Amino acid sequence: MILSFLWLIGLSFTLLAQKSAQVSSPDGLIVFKIELTDKSPVYIVNYKKKAVINKSDLTLEFDNGAWGQNLVMKKVSTNKVDEYYDLVVGKAKHIRNYYHEMIIPL
Repeated sequence: MILSFLWLIGLSFTLLAQKSAQVSSPDGLIVFKIELTDKSPVYIVNYKKKAVINKSDLTLEFDNGAWGQNLVMKKVSTNKVDEYYDLVVGKAKHIRNYYHEMIIPL
């Protein structure tokens, strides 16, 4: 009985694990999406709802094998940054740095 209960809890956490996440540019025109597959993470980039990069593998090859297989995505966090800074040299002096970021712990 206790083992069945623990197995159900473990299954629930597995089903709740994220398999994809996305972030968009502040104007919403660019959308970056990452999906986890058993083989490797894949990413997609859309611009104005049209695919610019479509399901491209994201892996690293090492002497002892590849990184990227059977990854688990933990809680994804997003942040919006809107800040200004001044340039010493350049056409514009006051620059706006405005973006959305996504942190994906694996």
